Amino acid sequence: MKNSENTIDADLVIEYQSGNKKAITTLVKRWHIEFCKFALWYVKDADVAKDIAQESWFVILNKLDTLQEPKKFKSWAISIGHL
Repeated sequence: MKNSENTIDADLVIEYQSGNKKAITTLVKRWHIEFCKFALWYVKDADVAKDIAQESWFVILNKLDTLQEPKKFKSWAISIGHL
């Protein structure tokens, strides 16, 4: 399953990088809750976790064009949440 998730993410990233800016909507739908859960595990405060996830998406949007290995989207995006 991990490979198929990575492939779906890679396809969406490539679509986004190719000009289909709507592809980010699908990435957000796929990962936003997971990013919130990860942030919650990290900070133990739901409101702060939501803020971290939201701010992470802002950075992701601004840097997604620079992602050179689209199959690594999830780990790359999670690392942004650590900053």
